[in-house]
Amino acid sequence: MVVSFRNPNNLYNPNNPNRGEEFTGTNFLGNPNFPQYSALQAGQNFYSNLPNYRGSAYGVNNPVLPNTSKGSSSLGQQMNMNNQMGMANRQATSTNTPPNFRNNLLNYALSPSGKGMAQGLLEASGYSNTPVSMGQALALGMKRSNEATQYADAQKLKEQQFQFQKDQAKINERLVESQIFKNMNPQQALSNTAKQMKDAFPNLIPGTPEYQNKFMELLKNNASSVSITNEAQGKGADTMAELDAKEVAKTRELVSNNFELISRLGIMESIVDDPDFKTGPLTASTLPIRKFLAEQGFLTDDAKEKVSKQQLFEAYANYLVPRMRVVGSGSTSDFEAQLFASATAGLGKDEQSNRILVKSFKLMQDHMKFAAQEKEDYFYRTLENGTTAYNLQGFNQHMEQKLKEKPIFKKYESDQAFDDAINNGSLKKNELYYDMVSNQFRIVDDAMIKDAQQNKG
Repeated sequence: MVVSFRNPNNLYNPNNPNRGEEFTGTNFLGNPNFPQYSALQAGQNFYSNLPNYRGSAYGVNNPVLPNTSKGSSSLGQQMNMNNQMGMANRQATSTNTPPNFRNNLLNYALSPSGKGMAQGLLEASGYSNTPVSMGQALALGMKRSNEATQYADAQKLKEQQFQFQKDQAKINERLVESQIFKNMNPQQALSNTAKQMKDAFPNLIPGTPEYQNKFMELLKNNASSVSITNEAQGKGADTMAELDAKEVAKTRELVSNNFELISRLGIMESIVDDPDFKTGPLTASTLPIRKFLAEQGFLTDDAKEKVSKQQLFEAYANYLVPRMRVVGSGSTSDFEAQLFASATAGLGKDEQSNRILVKSFKLMQDHMKFAAQEKEDYFYRTLENGTTAYNLQGFNQHMEQKLKEKPIFKKYESDQAFDDAINNGSLKKNELYYDMVSNQFRIVDDAMIKDAQQNKG
């Protein structure tokens, strides 16, 4: 069917100078009287799988532009040239360009921020009883983008913390091994310890966790005895009591040096327990602006107080980073400093993560203080004959028993055990504990206390 906007009687008259160009849906292919406007009429200079019909259609065996490689017009040629120049520029451009720029647009689309933006825009494009403006859609997209980025950052933080803990465990294991065999022949030490295990624990099966724990305990005790004996013999006049006294003094000095750290952790704990205290990436990025507004008097007293707490928390968090390194282990590299910063509290982390990090760090420092006091008390313990011991023989076994009675982190294997701890007062509000049911750290809140009290009734 032909739809003409001119006189149909002159349709087939080739001598009519005013013969109209027809717009057709059927495309009489090959008819010279019908100039065609169709994607089906593809000439030799076009990308097409259709046969090359002969006719007077534009671009069919009669190229309008000579020497064209791609494109149907000068605009197409210009776009093709720009594309070639763009490809050359992209090859010379560094790949470290920011997201959403040139060839990094795909990187942004696949990033958590890009996926969040797409999710928000898709949500905004759904059915709605009221019109949704472009601004509302973009706002929802930005919200989902920020949420996705925060979640990805939290997951990355967990992975870094887990990797850091694994690395620290390996380091500690190597340190233990080096201390054990420092003054002993490894093969002889292992052989002697195996004989002791056979005599002392004949019912334990080699390879089981119980056997391995007892084996390491005996091995460490043997290494400690040999080390003390060798050092005492090397120093001549130094006795075992003098060596133990130096160890007690060294531990006391370490705790004394950490007194300021423990005090700051206590202040940080009180800050993060405030329900109105807010942290996170947005809070950290806008702190300089809010600080300036506070200095210029544009904020209310309540807003100024929040800014002041956030500044104090940030300062204390920065104070923790260099003190996470073991004393005497050398200088801290930039990479290690970044790793330590990611493993401790910070204004850029969410509130719950900061609460868990601050409380766990404080509990470990409190444990160190407790262990130092136990060591000193054990050194001056009174023996059965009424004399003072002045040594640390058997202190490791003593401390293991104390840790069973007073662990660093409180653990509960069931909901019933947790409820009992709440009801008998051994676990209180804002305390950190380890939930062995869900295998994660939690902090006691009012809702947990209320549920435990209801379960009791």
